[in-house]
Order: sequence, then C-alpha cells, then structure tokens
Amino acid sequence: MYLFESLLQEYKKIWWESRPLKEPSLIRAYQEKHVVKDNDKALIGLKKELIYLFSHMDKREPMTEEKKIIIKDRIMNFMTTTLGVERKCCEILDQEGYYEMTLAFMERAKDLDERFTFDDVFQALRNVWVMISFQIYFGKPVVLTDSVFAYSMLYPLTDNYLDDPRISYHDKITFNKRFYEKIKTGQNMGMNPDENRIFHMIDLIEGQYPRQDYPEVFTSLLAILDGQNKSLDQQRMINLYHIDLMGYTFYKGGTSVLADAYLVNGKLTKDQGLFAYGYGVILQIADDLQDMDEDLGHNHNTMVNTGARFGKLDGFHLQYESFINTFLNQIFKKDSEKQAGLYGIILISLEQLLFHGVIENKKYFSKKHFKDFMEDSRFSESAYKRLNKKVKQVIQNYY
Repeated sequence: MYLFESLLQEYKKIWWESRPLKEPSLIRAYQEKHVVKDNDKALIGLKKELIYLFSHMDKREPMTEEKKIIIKDRIMNFMTTTLGVERKCCEILDQEGYYEMTLAFMERAKDLDERFTFDDVFQALRNVWVMISFQIYFGKPVVLTDSVFAYSMLYPLTDNYLDDPRISYHDKITFNKRFYEKIKTGQNMGMNPDENRIFHMIDLIEGQYPRQDYPEVFTSLLAILDGQNKSLDQQRMINLYHIDLMGYTFYKGGTSVLADAYLVNGKLTKDQGLFAYGYGVILQIADDLQDMDEDLGHNHNTMVNTGARFGKLDGFHLQYESFINTFLNQIFKKDSEKQAGLYGIILISLEQLLFHGVIENKKYFSKKHFKDFMEDSRFSESAYKRLNKKVKQVIQNYY
C-alpha cells in the first residue's frame, strides 16, 4: 500500500505518456562551440576564485560581511552571465534572503552537533534549498523556521545514527519502530542522547504544526519512513517482476519532497501537492543516476540502474527529459513574479543536475548519445571536472 496513492498513479501515467522529445529539451543549453569555450573559462575562473577566497579565510573567525558579499556577488554574476539566468531571478533569491538563510542554517546545524562534517551539513542544505524554493513558490517569506531546520536535520542525524557500527542491528530496528511511533503519536523518548536529538526534531515540527490541526504534515513524514522501508526491498529483488521499481522510486522521491511542501505550508491544494510530488520524483531519478556505481556495488536495484544491466541508458535518458519537460510545461505554475523567477532558477538547476549525472556515468550511455548530449551542453567535460576536488577540499577545510 502507498500513502498519497493518487499522486503516485498520476506521475506513473505522465511517465508512460512521455515519449522521446519532439521539441527541444528545456534543460539543455544548445550553445555554439565558441560560447562553450567562454563558459568553460568563466567556470574555471569561478573555481579558482573560490579556492583563493576560502583558502585565505581563518575558520576560527566568523566570515566577514565583506567576504559574504564578495562571494554572493561573484556567484550571482556567474549565474547571469554564464548560466543565462535572468537578473530578476537572481534578485528574487537575494531579496528573499536565500543566501542569509543558508548561512543561518549552517550556523544552527553546527550549534546542534559539533561532530557534523561538511558533507553532513551539505546533505541537509540540499533539503533546505528545496524548502526555500517552496517558500518562494507558495508566496511565503523565506525564513529558517523550526520545521525547515528540523526536517532538514533529520537526514544527517538519522543517517549517521543508523550507519554507526557501534549500534547493533537489533537496536537500529527497535529505534526505527520507536521513531515511527514518535512521528505517528508524538509520544516516545529516545534511549540515548543521539536518539533524543533525533526525536527532538519531531517536537520542533509539532511546535509549529500541532498534529490535530495539521494531520497531513505527519502523514507525509510517515510516508517517508514507509518509502525508506520499501527501498530495502530493492536490495532483495529476485527478478524484474518481484517489486514495482518505478513505484518505489516515484514514491520515495515524491513523498520526500511532498513532506517539504507540507512543512512549509501546513496544508496543500491539489495543484500544490502535484507540483511537490513531481519535483521529488525528478530529483530522486537524478540522485539515482548520480549514485549508479555505488548502488550497483551494494546490489541496490533502482529504476535507473536496472535498465543499465540490460543495455545503454540512451532511451531512458530521453524519456526522463521528456518527463521533465511535461512537468515544467504543465505542472509548474508561473502565475506570480516569484514563481516565474523561481522557474528560471530551477530550470538551470535541473540542467546542471542532469549534466553532472550524465558526465559522471558516461559509460552507461552509447558514445553517440553522449557526444550528442555534450554538443547541447553549456560546459565541456574537462572544464566541469577541473578543480572540483580542490574546491570541495578548501570549503571543507574552512567549515
């Protein structure tokens, strides 16, 4: 049984009705070679600047306002001149406090648990950015609410706890059961400080959304746990017909982001729920594409990598782009100035997300398909990969 069954079935229908694109993809750049060369120079230049800035900052001291402004302005300039994002779209992010909220979240996360690594916080930040998008989409102020903070922190908190080798399998199973009851009823206490910290996140959410007034908030949280449990079945798949891989993929991604929307708005209209669920499906498939090698190494079957076991992913990739086109054209509302601005940001975000997924997994595509894809891309493969490790290292060292 699936929670939010109607949304799942709607997106299955949209997927099967998506055929290889007859019109240009909305998430490809289609730029001339000389423009790509200029883009490459700008990308490498930005990476070098970030390396210099972060390597010359003292992590023992708070980042100065001057440095914050320099980094923000440099990124905004790159977005407008190289990524092609309209200036008004970037200004919406700036006016809504997107950058300030990102920094505020990082500081609050570190206060919660000093053991958090940069990867932990970045994992949580990805969810914060999605929730900021919903605040903008729904016309709400961009604020680091307790619910935004708590739900985003659940990702690294629960992952770190369940990955801890010092905790027995039995204790992890009983924790999951207690955690389920905590979400469902608001009752239950943790058995140790780490569990108490996780359970406190649910208390923070309930403080903003009393469960008797906002039952869908907690139903959406339970759906995420249900999706995680279903993902365990993907590791025990006997044959292609043993489980509903598409259903599991859509359910896991859709409910995860649906919860983001509920935790931002409390209640959702049908159109709002449809938007949130579809955005989650798109992000889940992108994640599964990026994690191909890791998932295959752990015998974790997904909708994406199962196709790669039997051939190249050319057709799947084209259908995925068609699916995204349908979402952007038919589901994404652009009725307000903020929604239209957000559309421009998400468009380029999805372009770069898919670019990253294809680049990192080129062996799963035919040479012709990869060549055709790169000819439509904004950057070259070499420029994209250059200095990536160094940028990540200096930011990690600073944080």
